[in-house]
Amino acid sequence: MNALLLYQLRLSVGSGGTVDSVDIYVRLDSLDAQSWPTTHPRFGAGFEYAGGEPLARQTSGRPGYQRGLPLLIADVIDVRKGGLALLPRTALGHCATGRTGASTVLFGEAMATTCTQRMSTTALKAWCVDVPPEEQPLIGALNLTAGTKVGVYGDSHPEMPEDWVDLQVRYPNVDPANLRRVWDETTQTCRNVLSGMSLRVLFTEVGPVSSPIAKVLGAELVFTSRNVAAARCALGVACDTVVSVTASATFANLNTQSFELIPESPTIIPPLPDDFFYPFFY
Repeated sequence: MNALLLYQLRLSVGSGGTVDSVDIYVRLDSLDAQSWPTTHPRFGAGFEYAGGEPLARQTSGRPGYQRGLPLLIADVIDVRKGGLALLPRTALGHCATGRTGASTVLFGEAMATTCTQRMSTTALKAWCVDVPPEEQPLIGALNLTAGTKVGVYGDSHPEMPEDWVDLQVRYPNVDPANLRRVWDETTQTCRNVLSGMSLRVLFTEVGPVSSPIAKVLGAELVFTSRNVAAARCALGVACDTVVSVTASATFANLNTQSFELIPESPTIIPPLPDDFFYPFFY
C-alpha cells in the first residue's frame, strides 16, 4: 500500500537566477508480490526559467561526459559557447575564415575533415609571406590563448580550477617559428605551410562499474607543416597548386583497473569511550 512510484520536482527560477518556488509531484499506488520486482520508481527534476531563457551554463553531461555532446572549452574562467570548432570551410571544401563551416569537436566522436586552396604560382608566392601562426586564418579561428582549458567533466564549473586541464599546443619541432611561411625563389617552394591540426583527448571511466562516468585526463593539439612546391604541368604550361589542410580529433580511453569496494556502514551512534561505564564492565 502507498508505494512511491513517481517523485518529480519543478523548480521555477526567477530573472535573478534564484529559485522562486518548487512544486512536487508524487504518485502512490499499491503493488502486489507479482508486480513489485518489475516496477521501478521514477524520479526527475526540471527547471522553468523566467522569460523562457535558461540561465544555466552549458554542460555536456552530469557529471561525466555523454558521447556526441561538445567537448567543453574555457578561456581562463569563461566557458566557450559551442565548444571547439576545427577547420572553417565552405560547402565546396575550400578553406574559409571565422567559424564558417567549422566542425565542432564532440566527445567520443572521432572526426577528420580537409579543406583546400587552389592558387597559381604568382598567387602562391604572394600568399607565402611570413605570418605568425596565430594570425593565420585556420589557426586564428581556434581562438587559442595561454589560458585555454578543457573540461574534465561534462559539467565542469568555470570557477573550479580542479575541473579543468590545460590544452597542450604542440608546434613542429616544438617551435612556433616552424609555422611561419618562407618562399624559396630557387625551387619555387613555399616552406613551413600548415598541413594539419590534430586534437587528441585522453579520458578514462571512473565510478561504479555498473554506471561509470567519462573523465578527461588531458588534451593536446598538434600542428604539422610541410613544404609546397609550385605545380608544373606538361610542356611547362602554368597550372594551379593545391594546398590542403586536414584537421582531426581522436579520443583514447585509458583503461583503468577496477576493484571491489564495500563502504563501511553508516554509524548512527558514535563509538563510546572505553571508560564510559566505569567502574562497570560491558
